[in-house]
Amino acid sequence: MTNPKKDKSLIYDRILESATNEFADKGYAGARMDEIARQAKINKAMIYYHIGDKEALYNAVLSSTFGNMAAAMGKNIIWDKQPSENLHIYIQTISQAIRENPRIPPIMLREAASGGKNLPEGVVQALTVILEVMAQILKQGVEKKEFHPASSFLIHFMIAGPLIFLQQMEALIHQQINRIGPEKILSKWPDDISGEIETLVFRAISTNA
Repeated sequence: MTNPKKDKSLIYDRILESATNEFADKGYAGARMDEIARQAKINKAMIYYHIGDKEALYNAVLSSTFGNMAAAMGKNIIWDKQPSENLHIYIQTISQAIRENPRIPPIMLREAASGGKNLPEGVVQALTVILEVMAQILKQGVEKKEFHPASSFLIHFMIAGPLIFLQQMEALIHQQINRIGPEKILSKWPDDISGEIETLVFRAISTNA
């Protein structure tokens, strides 16, 4: 016998995967519900039944990533820990979310280019929670004299910005490094990007740097 709940979940996941690819390739304005249905191998009416219109679908795609990221931070960051340990968890949580959702960076870069005009309210709320976590980590770090005072916005985007950009541009960057030669730019592609970013962030704000 088939399991209706399992079948519904599988259809939902197929829709989200197809929608994520379509939004990543064409942006919100260029994405077409017919194409999402074709990729998911269902009829378009099923999308409206399971999720809703294009706006609801876009919200579901982004909220699944950013909502999970905010939830992971709420679970993994423990305020009795040292601020430096929580900052490490913060960086690794963002890095893991981007690694597990490689089609999200192109969507977010398109949103950045458009001024965030299609960014769903649920995503804005999740990002607000994430930024509040960063602000609290920095505040505790200053109080415990581990960190210098710093803008939570700037530190967050020192972390998220390179991770999103490099995820999208990795192939092109490798191509250019190979063409120019790493010896000429005095650098090579880091083996651990999130680790390199973490080192730079700690150098910027640590009182022991």
